[in-house]
Amino acid sequence: MRVDDLDMGLVQRHITTGQERGRYHGPLDPVAFLREQRCVQNVDGILVPTLAGALMFCHDSESGLHGTTGVDLAQFPTTELRSTTMMFIEQIRGSLPTVIERTVELLWARSDHDYRVMEAQRVEEHAYPRIVLRELTVNALCHRDWTFQGSRVRIQMFPQAIEWISPGSLPEGITIENILSTQNSRNPVLTTLLFQSGYIEGFGLGMDTIYAALRDANGEPPQLTNTEQFFTVRVSALPLHFTREFTETPAESRKITICRYLRQRGPLSAVELARVTSSSRRTVLRDLEDLEQQGRVSSIGQTRNRRYVLADSDDSRHET
Repeated sequence: MRVDDLDMGLVQRHITTGQERGRYHGPLDPVAFLREQRCVQNVDGILVPTLAGALMFCHDSESGLHGTTGVDLAQFPTTELRSTTMMFIEQIRGSLPTVIERTVELLWARSDHDYRVMEAQRVEEHAYPRIVLRELTVNALCHRDWTFQGSRVRIQMFPQAIEWISPGSLPEGITIENILSTQNSRNPVLTTLLFQSGYIEGFGLGMDTIYAALRDANGEPPQLTNTEQFFTVRVSALPLHFTREFTETPAESRKITICRYLRQRGPLSAVELARVTSSSRRTVLRDLEDLEQQGRVSSIGQTRNRRYVLADSDDSRHET
């Protein structure tokens, strides 16, 4: 990879953004910026992008970084990791800012949202604070161990939790016990670039922000797991008004999964819903009948081609 592989338009926009935010005061020429910020290095008289330079300013850094860039995002209908029931999968690639934005957008779109009316006002509820999705995605990418070639950041979405899995253990000197009080950036150049572009703050408060946002929302603190191979953060979903209407018996938990899946992918048949809930068609039909009686679900079409949708979805308002 050479300096010509970098997108100078991205570099120039980064410089402008850094100036506007008051976070960059150096050279305005893109190449001069790259040199000063250690985004390129001289190798046998040729300017070659460093890891940070390639990650931030190359649209296709994949080939030059041995298949380590980007995020692999998968969503499952239960807590069981089974490829046969996977609801959604996407490989998110591109420059690091692009990967961050796209990943957060998908996590927000595919997590649960609801509202309730209080004193004639609509109050929105979200399964995860958006800032938590953003901070954990940035942390997973910024502080991962890039020497783990062929291993990418993985994010796994479950009905009641999301996991961020970063290649490599925590940086030297940082443990689960002192993570809120100790700082040690594994990738300082990358950290500086993300600070300049507004993706992180400069005081190492990312995890503090996550803990505070979950506490303010009456959520549980994240669960941290650190091994030699991976650092994993698991965040449990906040209880929403919709899910509180059911108690957590197996049947009612299954109905929650049905409604969640219809919200994301409907209209769907009973056979399709049986597959994603790992249940029999007869069991799912009984659940659907209960949900229809409660006014939560509507059916579309005749018996052989019947599909089900949430009662308040656009599809239910355009039945044919």
